[in-house]
Amino acid sequence: LEEPNPVYAWQTFDGAPDGRRIQIAWEKFDPPNAFRDEAVSSQGMTLPMELKLTRTPAGLRLARFPARELEALRDGESVPLAKFDGELAEVEFSCVPVADARVVFDLRGVKVEYRAAAKTLSVGGRAVAWDLDAGGVLGLRMFVDRVGIEVFSLDGLQYLPAPHVFPTASRRDLSWSAYGAKNPVRNVEEKAWRLKYGKECHSWAPRQ
Repeated sequence: LEEPNPVYAWQTFDGAPDGRRIQIAWEKFDPPNAFRDEAVSSQGMTLPMELKLTRTPAGLRLARFPARELEALRDGESVPLAKFDGELAEVEFSCVPVADARVVFDLRGVKVEYRAAAKTLSVGGRAVAWDLDAGGVLGLRMFVDRVGIEVFSLDGLQYLPAPHVFPTASRRDLSWSAYGAKNPVRNVEEKAWRLKYGKECHSWAPRQ
Protein backbone atom coordinates (compact mmCIF):
# COMPACT_ATOMS: atom_id res chain seq x y z
CA LEU A 1 0.00 0.00 0.00
CA GLU A 2 1.16 3.51 -0.75
CA GLU A 3 1.83 5.76 2.21
CA PRO A 4 -0.67 8.61 2.64
CA ASN A 5 0.54 11.89 1.21
CA PRO A 6 1.92 13.93 4.14
CA VAL A 7 1.25 17.20 2.28
CA TYR A 8 -2.32 18.05 1.36
CA ALA A 9 -5.08 20.71 1.48
CA TRP A 10 -3.29 23.05 -0.92
CA GLN A 11 -4.53 26.64 -0.91
CA THR A 12 -3.69 29.64 -3.06
CA PHE A 13 -3.99 33.33 -2.24
CA ASP A 14 -4.20 36.32 -4.56
CA GLY A 15 -3.84 40.02 -3.83
CA ALA A 16 -0.12 39.73 -3.01
CA PRO A 17 2.18 42.59 -4.09
CA ASP A 18 2.97 42.58 -7.81
CA GLY A 19 -0.07 40.43 -8.53
CA ARG A 20 1.62 37.23 -7.34
CA ARG A 21 -0.25 34.01 -6.60
CA ILE A 22 0.93 32.44 -3.32
CA GLN A 23 0.44 28.77 -2.46
CA ILE A 24 0.73 27.00 0.87
CA ALA A 25 -0.31 23.54 2.06
CA TRP A 26 -0.97 21.59 5.23
CA GLU A 27 1.50 18.86 6.17
CA LYS A 28 1.69 16.03 8.66
CA PHE A 29 4.99 15.41 10.40
CA ASP A 30 6.39 11.97 11.18
CA PRO A 31 8.38 12.47 14.38
CA PRO A 32 10.89 9.79 15.38
CA ASN A 33 10.52 7.94 18.66
CA ALA A 34 12.71 10.47 20.50
CA PHE A 35 10.02 13.09 19.89
CA ARG A 36 6.87 11.07 20.45
CA ASP A 37 6.68 11.75 24.19
CA GLU A 38 7.12 15.48 23.68
CA ALA A 39 4.24 17.95 23.71
CA VAL A 40 4.75 18.85 20.05
CA SER A 41 2.29 19.26 17.22
CA SER A 42 2.18 16.62 14.50
CA GLN A 43 0.99 19.02 11.81
CA GLY A 44 1.89 22.39 10.32
CA MET A 45 2.16 24.37 7.10
CA THR A 46 4.61 24.28 4.20
CA LEU A 47 6.66 27.28 3.21
CA PRO A 48 4.73 29.88 1.19
CA MET A 49 5.61 29.68 -2.49
CA GLU A 50 5.00 31.80 -5.57
CA LEU A 51 3.29 30.17 -8.55
CA LYS A 52 4.33 31.13 -12.07
CA LEU A 53 3.76 29.83 -15.59
CA THR A 54 7.03 29.13 -17.37
CA ARG A 55 7.73 28.09 -20.96
CA THR A 56 9.62 24.83 -21.47
CA PRO A 57 10.41 22.71 -24.56
CA ALA A 58 7.36 20.65 -23.57
CA GLY A 59 5.11 23.72 -23.39
CA LEU A 60 3.80 25.83 -20.52
CA ARG A 61 4.40 24.40 -17.07
CA LEU A 62 3.48 25.53 -13.57
CA ALA A 63 6.54 26.49 -11.53
CA ARG A 64 6.78 27.21 -7.82
CA PHE A 65 9.46 29.20 -6.02
CA PRO A 66 9.93 30.04 -2.32
CA ALA A 67 8.13 33.33 -1.64
CA ARG A 68 10.62 36.19 -1.89
CA GLU A 69 9.68 37.40 1.60
CA LEU A 70 11.52 34.38 3.02
CA GLU A 71 14.78 36.17 2.21
CA ALA A 72 14.03 38.45 5.18
CA LEU A 73 14.79 35.46 7.43
CA ARG A 74 18.43 35.33 6.32
CA ASP A 75 20.74 36.10 9.22
CA GLY A 76 23.88 37.62 7.71
CA GLU A 77 25.77 36.82 4.54
CA SER A 78 25.91 33.44 2.84
CA VAL A 79 28.85 31.07 3.39
CA PRO A 80 30.03 27.80 1.78
CA LEU A 81 28.37 24.76 3.30
CA ALA A 82 31.59 23.70 5.04
CA LYS A 83 31.65 26.99 6.98
CA PHE A 84 28.02 26.90 8.09
CA ASP A 85 27.30 26.81 11.81
CA GLY A 86 23.67 27.16 12.78
CA GLU A 87 20.29 25.55 13.18
CA LEU A 88 17.74 26.72 10.60
CA ALA A 89 19.30 26.91 7.14
CA GLU A 90 18.67 27.87 3.54
CA VAL A 91 20.97 26.17 1.01
CA GLU A 92 21.40 27.05 -2.65
CA PHE A 93 23.50 24.62 -4.69
CA SER A 94 24.12 24.00 -8.37
CA CYS A 95 26.48 21.84 -10.42
CA VAL A 96 26.69 19.93 -13.69
CA PRO A 97 26.94 16.21 -12.85
CA VAL A 98 28.34 13.50 -15.13
CA ALA A 99 26.13 10.58 -16.16
CA ASP A 100 26.97 8.32 -13.18
CA ALA A 101 27.46 11.00 -10.54
CA ARG A 102 26.10 10.82 -7.02
CA VAL A 103 25.80 14.12 -5.17
CA VAL A 104 25.28 13.63 -1.45
CA PHE A 105 24.41 16.28 1.14
CA ASP A 106 24.56 15.93 4.90
CA LEU A 107 22.20 18.56 6.27
CA ARG A 108 22.54 18.42 10.06
CA GLY A 109 22.41 14.64 9.95
CA VAL A 110 19.79 14.30 7.19
CA LYS A 111 21.03 12.67 3.98
CA VAL A 112 19.91 14.18 0.67
CA GLU A 113 21.19 12.35 -2.41
CA TYR A 114 20.91 12.90 -6.16
CA ARG A 115 21.68 9.90 -8.42
CA ALA A 116 22.29 10.96 -12.00
CA ALA A 117 21.96 7.48 -13.52
CA ALA A 118 18.60 6.82 -11.85
CA LYS A 119 17.46 10.47 -12.10
CA THR A 120 16.26 10.41 -8.51
CA LEU A 121 16.51 12.66 -5.47
CA SER A 122 16.11 11.15 -2.02
CA VAL A 123 15.66 12.79 1.37
CA GLY A 124 16.06 10.64 4.44
CA GLY A 125 15.97 7.49 2.31
CA ARG A 126 12.77 8.24 0.35
CA ALA A 127 13.44 8.78 -3.36
CA VAL A 128 11.43 10.52 -6.10
CA ALA A 129 12.07 11.08 -9.80
CA TRP A 130 14.10 14.26 -10.32
CA ASP A 131 15.20 15.80 -13.62
CA LEU A 132 18.10 18.16 -14.19
CA ASP A 133 17.40 21.81 -15.01
CA ALA A 134 17.95 23.14 -18.53
CA GLY A 135 21.54 22.66 -19.66
CA GLY A 136 22.01 19.57 -17.51
CA VAL A 137 22.28 21.52 -14.26
CA LEU A 138 21.41 20.12 -10.85
CA GLY A 139 20.03 23.22 -9.16
CA LEU A 140 18.60 22.93 -5.65
CA ARG A 141 17.28 25.31 -3.04
CA MET A 142 16.79 23.53 0.28
CA PHE A 143 15.29 24.76 3.54
CA VAL A 144 16.30 22.94 6.72
CA ASP A 145 13.84 23.39 9.57
CA ARG A 146 13.70 21.93 13.06
CA VAL A 147 11.26 19.48 11.58
CA GLY A 148 11.37 18.57 7.92
CA ILE A 149 13.18 19.78 4.83
CA GLU A 150 11.71 21.36 1.68
CA VAL A 151 13.56 21.14 -1.64
CA PHE A 152 12.90 23.28 -4.73
CA SER A 153 14.65 23.03 -8.09
CA LEU A 154 16.14 26.36 -9.09
CA ASP A 155 13.98 26.43 -12.22
CA GLY A 156 10.86 26.00 -10.09
CA LEU A 157 9.61 22.92 -11.94
CA GLN A 158 10.20 20.40 -9.14
CA TYR A 159 9.37 20.46 -5.44
CA LEU A 160 9.91 17.88 -2.71
CA PRO A 161 8.54 18.40 0.81
CA ALA A 162 9.99 15.99 3.37
CA PRO A 163 8.22 16.42 6.72
CA HIS A 164 9.30 12.89 7.67
CA VAL A 165 12.89 13.89 8.54
CA PHE A 166 14.13 15.52 11.72
CA PRO A 167 17.64 17.06 11.73
CA THR A 168 19.86 15.98 14.61
CA ALA A 169 19.33 18.50 17.42
CA SER A 170 23.03 18.60 18.35
CA ARG A 171 24.27 19.06 14.76
CA ARG A 172 24.93 22.53 13.32
CA ASP A 173 26.89 21.55 10.21
CA LEU A 174 26.22 21.16 6.48
CA SER A 175 28.35 19.38 3.88
CA TRP A 176 28.27 17.89 0.40
CA SER A 177 30.28 15.30 -1.52
CA ALA A 178 30.28 13.96 -5.09
CA TYR A 179 31.09 10.43 -6.24
CA GLY A 180 31.41 8.64 -9.56
CA ALA A 181 33.93 9.51 -12.25
CA LYS A 182 37.27 11.18 -11.57
CA ASN A 183 35.54 14.55 -11.81
CA PRO A 184 31.87 13.75 -11.07
CA VAL A 185 30.66 17.37 -11.03
CA ARG A 186 31.73 20.72 -12.47
CA ASN A 187 30.65 24.36 -12.27
CA VAL A 188 29.81 24.04 -8.59
CA GLU A 189 28.17 27.00 -6.84
CA GLU A 190 27.13 26.78 -3.21
CA LYS A 191 25.65 29.13 -0.63
CA ALA A 192 24.19 28.64 2.83
CA TRP A 193 22.43 31.17 5.04
CA ARG A 194 21.55 30.91 8.69
CA LEU A 195 17.87 31.73 9.19
CA LYS A 196 16.29 33.71 12.00
CA TYR A 197 13.37 32.47 14.02
CA GLY A 198 11.12 34.32 16.44
CA LYS A 199 10.81 33.74 20.16
CA GLU A 200 7.27 32.55 19.52
CA CYS A 201 8.56 29.45 17.65
CA HIS A 202 8.10 26.19 19.50
CA SER A 203 11.18 24.13 20.29
CA TRP A 204 11.19 20.77 18.54
CA ALA A 205 14.25 19.47 20.36
CA PRO A 206 13.73 16.91 23.13
CA ARG A 207 13.90 18.38 26.61
CA GLN A 208 17.19 17.82 28.36
